[in-house]
Amino acid sequence: MTLSDLVRRCAQFIPVFFGITVLSFTLIHLAPSDPVSVRLSLGGIAVDPVTAAQMRTEMGLDRPLPIQYGDWLMRFLHGDMGISYRSDRPVATMLLQALPYTLAIAA
Repeated sequence: MTLSDLVRRCAQFIPVFFGITVLSFTLIHLAPSDPVSVRLSLGGIAVDPVTAAQMRTEMGLDRPLPIQYGDWLMRFLHGDMGISYRSDRPVATMLLQALPYTLAIAA
């Protein structure tokens, strides 16, 4: 592989990567349930509007979508995939736990 091939591949990778991340981010935000409602309902807590608004602020969900995307992308690039809204556990840990089973099925 020559240097020009490497540059060409990188040039192709960048728009594909951003397209995939924008699509993933958009699908997460188009989900029918609100992350705050999911977290509160799983905890057995009655959804109080004040508590919900406070959690939205803590989770950054009250900020504009482009800002949320930028924050999400930077955390993802640093290996922080966030916390699961359902199980309140790090997503990266959950993926690593499932990886051996995925590889066994794929083999």
